[in-house]
Amino acid sequence: MKLGFSFLELIITILIILALLFMGFAALRDIIEKSRVAEARYVLGQLRNAQQALSMFTGESAQSVKELDVIAPDRCVPTHYFRYYLSSEGQRGVAERCTKGGRAPQARISYSLSLDFRTGEFKSK
Repeated sequence: MKLGFSFLELIITILIILALLFMGFAALRDIIEKSRVAEARYVLGQLRNAQQALSMFTGESAQSVKELDVIAPDRCVPTHYFRYYLSSEGQRGVAERCTKGGRAPQARISYSLSLDFRTGEFKSK
């Protein structure tokens, strides 16, 4: 009668554990990226509110993020994961994921999230 585990049983157990860890890390990376998108949605909502307030008080719309009183960088900077800009004559805010120059870790692929200021509808690209 043998006591203990065979070498093959140990290797299979280690491989199963590694596969589970790999799947867990992949899921964790997705969850973290979703939280970054939630941050971008929040900033886009702030841009929308600032744009509506400006329009209500002055009758004009901002053409640039810099014209609004919101902390939203218009280029990739080390403090943010996204860069923000206004398009469609100030009627749409866009958050574009940084692949270089933004807060680490960088995205592997650039993608963007936009918010229509009139309808409040988000779109992803």
